[in-house]
Amino acid sequence: MNIKDLYYFQRLISTQSYTQTAADFHVSQPTISQAIKRLERHFQVTLFFRQAKTKALVLTPSGQQLLLAANDIINNWQHVNESISHLRQHTLRFGIEPSVSEHYLPALTRARFA
Repeated sequence: MNIKDLYYFQRLISTQSYTQTAADFHVSQPTISQAIKRLERHFQVTLFFRQAKTKALVLTPSGQQLLLAANDIINNWQHVNESISHLRQHTLRFGIEPSVSEHYLPALTRARFA
């Protein structure tokens, strides 16, 4: 399973359209279909069915459960990415008197000025 599959599933349920979902992610329609099939194979369930009259996608109980979990997983994934990005962008810099740094941090001093 791929996290992209969860993104596709989430958006598909939101848009109710394979075509729109594919366009939103700049992928082909078969890519979305394959992602849904992977999820269904992985969990060994049917996630939704098409309502005959309206063509709306109706979630099965398993699909409802996966959508709730996908929302949490995606939110957590985005939070982790933002947190790590934030950590990467910040570097702690501090100044130390050269005589102090040469005495207490000789390895760092040599590496910095080598």
